Amino acid sequence: MPLSEEQIDHYFRDGYLIVRGLISPERLAPVRERAAELVNDNDRFQPHIYQFDHPDTNDPIIHAPFLDERVIKAVEQIFHGPALAYYGFLALLPARYGKGLPWHQDNQYTQFHGLALNTFIAVDRVEPDMGHLWIAPGSHRHGTLPSIEADEETGTHHRTIDFEPTGGFCLPAFNAGDAVLFDRNTLHRSLENMTDRPRICYAAQFVAEHARLTENGKRSPNAFPPRQLRESLLGERPTKSTG
Repeated sequence: MPLSEEQIDHYFRDGYLIVRGLISPERLAPVRERAAELVNDNDRFQPHIYQFDHPDTNDPIIHAPFLDERVIKAVEQIFHGPALAYYGFLALLPARYGKGLPWHQDNQYTQFHGLALNTFIAVDRVEPDMGHLWIAPGSHRHGTLPSIEADEETGTHHRTIDFEPTGGFCLPAFNAGDAVLFDRNTLHRSLENMTDRPRICYAAQFVAEHARLTENGKRSPNAFPPRQLRESLLGERPTKSTG
């Protein structure tokens, strides 16, 4: 189903939007099965990143949510125009001692001017105590904030802010296929997975065609039409967008 005007208003006002049933659980079943084979107990946050430079190495099963037509159409409704696929990864957080990421904005890494967002999709049911995503509503209104290197305990090279945002809250439980779309400047984080089940989600980032890199004013050379990528990855013919 297409997004309503009320939903789009919510996204621009609060910097995020929860969309229930964005992808059908049936389409995600193969992703869940493959993710269960990949997760291990010897690490914290375990991303499996879509490789634009080496497309032949990408697993078409785990990256199917990145290029799902319903995801693309929802993003293009928010952009009011075509979207370019920029970054995607299967986000695995192991059971029990898995540790999430501190408060940060995606735009604290590569910075964009223009519309850009992240789509965080539950591949399996995610409860709040499974390292579910936290969101700070309205934090996108402040633009890209100064950031510092994150604590080494995260086990990854991440950035964070030096204060606690106001109004931050953990998202409610998601079923497989539920998603949250949030602005690239919206502060978000995750905590430990306190359960005996791994948290399995997919993060798909998109930028609008008009978006430009802050550092040089150019379009990103690493952003591509998602339907073109899907044709090469999944062997499907691209579908014309209606949104």
